[in-house]
Amino acid sequence: MASEAKPSNGYDIKKIDGYLDRMQNIEDECASIMGKAMQECKSLREDQKEIKEEAKNAGIRSKVFNELWKARKAVLKSESSLSDLDGDDREQIEEILRHANDDKSFGDTPFGAHLLSVFS
Repeated sequence: MASEAKPSNGYDIKKIDGYLDRMQNIEDECASIMGKAMQECKSLREDQKEIKEEAKNAGIRSKVFNELWKARKAVLKSESSLSDLDGDDREQIEEILRHANDDKSFGDTPFGAHLLSVFS
């Protein structure tokens, strides 16, 4: 008695391998791009270390300087995100800020003051 051949599930393994190969090629290219970018940023990171050292030599503790830098980056990111709002989102935040101007307590908070400065 000859054994019966198992029926195919209909998937072409060569096609699947082709898809996987293409995905791998893209991953490899992305890794190469990231490696180049990291290399290009290396000297800039060294410049940042020098700035931190200068701040330290000027009497600013490293922890304090790092927290100030984190705060500055957060403000810049927030300003960029808020500025990118458009359509209904922008209208809604502007409406909230109009009410915030009526109720001065919101504008007196750091967050409220930040929003008002971005949209003023």
